[in-house]
Formats: sequence, C-alpha cells, structure tokens
Amino acid sequence: AAEELMSSLRKHSAKLIDQALIVSQELVRVAILWEESWHWGLEEASRQCFGDGNIQAMLNTLVPLHRTLEAGANTMREASFRQTYGGDLTAAWECIQSYTQLMASKCHNVPTQGGIRDAANSNNSEDLLLHQAWNHYLNAFKRINSAISQTLSLELSSCSPKLHTALELEVGVPGTYTVNGDAVR
Repeated sequence: AAEELMSSLRKHSAKLIDQALIVSQELVRVAILWEESWHWGLEEASRQCFGDGNIQAMLNTLVPLHRTLEAGANTMREASFRQTYGGDLTAAWECIQSYTQLMASKCHNVPTQGGIRDAANSNNSEDLLLHQAWNHYLNAFKRINSAISQTLSLELSSCSPKLHTALELEVGVPGTYTVNGDAVR
C-alpha cells in the first residue's frame, strides 16, 4: 500500500518525492552516527555473548554493523570512523569469521546458550577466537565511548554533505516556510 502511494505521488511530484527521500535518509544518517550504532551494537552483543551466553544473537547484532563498515563510507565522518576504529573492528571481524568457519567445518551449530568459557580455563580454539575478537571489540568500544562523550557538536558538511548542500528544496522542512505558504529562503 505504501509503495502504491509513493508511486502515485511520484507521478505528479517526482522532484518533491526524491527530495523527501534524500532529506529523510540524511536525517537518519545524522541522527544515528556510526559511533553511536557501534557503541550500542557492541554493548548489546557483549550482553548477548557474556550475559545471555547466546553467541548466535551476538553474531546477529554484529553482522549488520560489519556489513555497513564493509560497504564503505559515504561521508567524511564515516571515513574518519573507518580510519580510527577500522583496524580493531576488522581484526575482530576476522576472528569472528574464523570462528564461524571453524564451527561450520566441525558441523557445529553456533550456540544460543552456554556462551564461551573463560580464556584462562579453555584450550578450545572456538572460545579463544571469540576472546580474541572481544579483545579487539573492547579496545574499539573504549575509544568510541570516549569519542562520544567528547562530541559536543557536529559539522553538517562532514556528517551529511547532501543536506549541507541542499538548496531550493520543494519539500517542507521545519523553519523554512510560513503558515501562509510562502517559503522562507
């Protein structure tokens, strides 16, 4: 139903619809920065792994974050994130991939309960790979956490160049129009 509505609107207001899509996508990009996505994701994955013992849930949380990172940066802010944290996150991802490949080669399912054993008490290569991954994730998390707490303002040009350069929009953006219908330029 929503697709039909968008298709119908696009027939007579294509420019407006295109602009609205860009504005909404870019507002989401600015509202949820990679630092915040990774901060939340690493907290959640840690809880799932070490609190719940659910390695599969941990993977379900981490995989989309890594896919986004692998897809590449679209802004200077995202490029800076990759440069700053990419080393640890990539090293952790390599451990995770080795873990999943090892589990598959042994025809084992990824655990949904039971978690991982303490690294000091385990000679299990699967557990050791997960601990190595979490050493890298912890290092990245600490640095991301510090960066988030120090961020007081954002430059729109580095977070969303599309919004920064958007001019003469037909889409109504709060603060750019008056009730009588005149656009504020």
